[in-house]
Amino acid sequence: MSVGDRMVTMTLVSGGCGAVLGGYLGAQQASRQYLAERAHRLPKTVEGWFFYHKWKNYRVTMGSVRGAFHYAPRLAGCVLMFAAAEALLDRVVGEPQIANTVVASSATAIFVSTVSQLPKSSARRARRAGLAVGLLVGAAQDLASWKAGSPPSYFKSIREHLWYK
Repeated sequence: MSVGDRMVTMTLVSGGCGAVLGGYLGAQQASRQYLAERAHRLPKTVEGWFFYHKWKNYRVTMGSVRGAFHYAPRLAGCVLMFAAAEALLDRVVGEPQIANTVVASSATAIFVSTVSQLPKSSARRARRAGLAVGLLVGAAQDLASWKAGSPPSYFKSIREHLWYK
């Protein structure tokens, strides 16, 4: 898959995942907020409960849409930044490697945690998550290229160094 196609695919898929996640979180928050705002005067009749749930469903739907539009571009932007950094490093090095993916994901995690002004503990967790994601994605990419018949250059040099002395 070409670099441009890979970046577009990753961005669209992450935007869709962000929309689903944001919709779920927005619906939960709107549901809890609706209950909290009306807990002091809950309905007493069947008709009252009907309208209570009817308006709650409207509010939950609007909260879901609002959450989806809030989270989707953020997650898509982060993944686009990661994909662009990885493509740049792949071009500089000359081939895709696990090290490029790890550096790109760690740099993205550091950038996002700095821009978001996360506390130290959350920033540390974001850096660890970036490192873990980079290792997993990079290992999957290297494994896929190895299965396709072109093992990464570092694997060739390690194999020659260890087994062909």
